[in-house]
Amino acid sequence: MQHFYCKRGLLFAYPQVMKRYPLLLLFFLLASCEHDVFFSYTIDNNTPVPLKLVCTNTNGNSRTDTFFIAPNKQLTIAENSMGIGTAGSKKEKGDRLLYFTRMDIFKNDTIPLKTDFLRTARWMYSEVSKYAAAYRLTVVPADF
Repeated sequence: MQHFYCKRGLLFAYPQVMKRYPLLLLFFLLASCEHDVFFSYTIDNNTPVPLKLVCTNTNGNSRTDTFFIAPNKQLTIAENSMGIGTAGSKKEKGDRLLYFTRMDIFKNDTIPLKTDFLRTARWMYSEVSKYAAAYRLTVVPADF
């Protein structure tokens, strides 16, 4: 006779239980599933000028993207999966964002802003659900 164990060490099904209570078995299987955690990174341009953003992410193969954000608009620049767990367990814990290796923002496409936008202190963090969170950066005229 075979016994099946879920990864948390609880006995969840004997063969006779599987025959009598298939919904119960399905419940235990789904209850033990882990979820991917998703993060989004959004930038609010709270300035009267257009911004150019050049950033390099570290998700999988590193790539550099360029974005243009109109005055007083917002743009989501990245959405990614951070692996299995909960949003709180995957939150950035250091003083710099790990998802990006470079983030340069330019005023009017040419003048670089003086603020270090990779510092986690600049980003607002909010949990959307147990398995999703959002980072939001607001660029203001004082950043010029």
